Amino acid sequence: PTFLGDNARRGGGSGEPAGTPSTPVWKRELPGMVVSSPVLQEELLYLACMDGSLYALDANSGQTRWSFAATGAIHSTPAVADGLVLFADASGVLYALEAGTGKLAWQADAGGAAWSSPSILQGVAYQGTTGARLRSFELRTGRRDWDIELTGGTCSTAFVTGDRVYIGTGDGRVMAYETGSGRKSWEARTDGPVLSSPAFSSGLVLVGSEDQFFYALDAQDGRIRWRYRAAQGFVAPSACDGGSVYAGCKDGYVYSLQISDGKLEWKARVPDIVCGAPAVTPGYVCVQPYGGPLAALERSSGREVWKVRLGAALQSTPVLTGDRMFLANYRGVVYALRCS
Repeated sequence: PTFLGDNARRGGGSGEPAGTPSTPVWKRELPGMVVSSPVLQEELLYLACMDGSLYALDANSGQTRWSFAATGAIHSTPAVADGLVLFADASGVLYALEAGTGKLAWQADAGGAAWSSPSILQGVAYQGTTGARLRSFELRTGRRDWDIELTGGTCSTAFVTGDRVYIGTGDGRVMAYETGSGRKSWEARTDGPVLSSPAFSSGLVLVGSEDQFFYALDAQDGRIRWRYRAAQGFVAPSACDGGSVYAGCKDGYVYSLQISDGKLEWKARVPDIVCGAPAVTPGYVCVQPYGGPLAALERSSGREVWKVRLGAALQSTPVLTGDRMFLANYRGVVYALRCS
């Protein structure tokens, strides 16, 4: 499990049917704000907090199993792989902890403050920073494999395939690099900062820009295959599943677009800008407008199915399972809700 659920980037959805959230199973208040998303691995829920600590909570009770104090605030959603949990902090350190105990396995210089999350594939971790660096690290040891100077700082979490890593930059580019060497494969330019994180489907890199366009780029050469224009820019990560990509926008709409050609399937009005990624289940798309409420939209039509108010702003993407939902609001209150 990692940023937006997994490498398929369904946005925190498990792929299982999820019902309407109702009674809290438990509620827990952390000592700082939460702007990252929870990650669920078996019975542990990992949450990064702006107080500079990573927490591992018991998913059944909300009790703290362990916590780890970093040296800076944490915006980064943790990633879990091969018994390790990775995250980066605002002081520019990338940490790897033993997932079960929180014991430090290694730490490394990330190359600048990190707002994005580690991406992990085939024993390698990739981390971008606001300091305009993209670095790859051996997962087991933390040894740095390569180091790239980007053209601008990044808040974008990289998407990694077997041979390439894709990332957006603050100066309006989408970059593709070879995973083995770090050599640049291509770059595509937009007319605004690319703050969102790319998704990948059907040979296309799917990403929004502040220039009001949502792009589908050819993964091989970066050519624009299609683009869709909204009234304002895209800053939230998108999530894709099946033949559709779901993207929240600063104009207060959530868009469902066909991946093949960019055709609009539907757009749904929500009460505020969307900063967090949607979570996708077989039946609905769960979105979290910044000012709330959390809402579920029917995948086929965009019709609102349910909504839940959690008392504070939302930037965190929920984790959905068949019978539970885990979510943290901006004030640092963590909820486990029963879905019926």
